Amino acid sequence: EMAQTPVVYGEWVVKGFLWDFVVNNRKGGRMFLVPDGCTHGELHEMALKDYGMDKKIEKVALTYSLPDVILQQMTPDTPPMRVTNDKQVRNLIELDKTHFLRLYVSSQSQDSDEDANETLYDGYKAQFSCGERRSLSLKDNIYVGQSFASKAELVSKLKSVAVEYKFTFSAYKTTKTLYVAKCRVQGCGWKLKASVKHGPKTFWVTKYLKRMKNRNG
Repeated sequence: EMAQTPVVYGEWVVKGFLWDFVVNNRKGGRMFLVPDGCTHGELHEMALKDYGMDKKIEKVALTYSLPDVILQQMTPDTPPMRVTNDKQVRNLIELDKTHFLRLYVSSQSQDSDEDANETLYDGYKAQFSCGERRSLSLKDNIYVGQSFASKAELVSKLKSVAVEYKFTFSAYKTTKTLYVAKCRVQGCGWKLKASVKHGPKTFWVTKYLKRMKNRNG
């Protein structure tokens, strides 16, 4: 048997507490015929070939949203399902036989070494005490030319800003010498780029866009 699965390329963003997939219209959609017994490696290879990606350069993520009939029984902030092994591919195929599913393809640079705990941070949902909130004053904001002793110190500052302005950011690219973070809320243009200079671990802010959409208006 073959499961006919529509495929789209893009990236996940967070709107409020909900996940939404923004399609890259330039790359368009595909239709995969996924046979019973298809392995994760085979499905991964399909995505690489159809979208002309180089596995040596790009790290591909395969995900899908659960059917509405299942999501209605779960919390609204249920994240997309990640297809990371053969078992998850079998689950996808079985669901696809009885429900309409779309397979989502995303990619990022292969040299990324991001920590899963810092990949996505939702400042709106973070719980801080009143005293901690007061300490996040505007004078503590980030600026180009600012330096941080380590990536961890930089990420900690970004989390403070995310809480202050109530938005969600993710690490778009993170290596030992480069860190790029972007706001994941639709209509928010906040972005930061920092790189290692003048020392093996010191990160310097080289680009910072403050445009953001505050959820409180």
